Amino acid sequence: PHRRGQLPAVRAVVDFLAERLAE
Repeated sequence: PHRRGQLPAVRAVVDFLAERLAE
């Protein structure tokens, strides 16, 4: 596995955008 959690903030942003797009 590649460097996990190198940018946890990105995960939060992606999750946020995913919900916005899914709306």
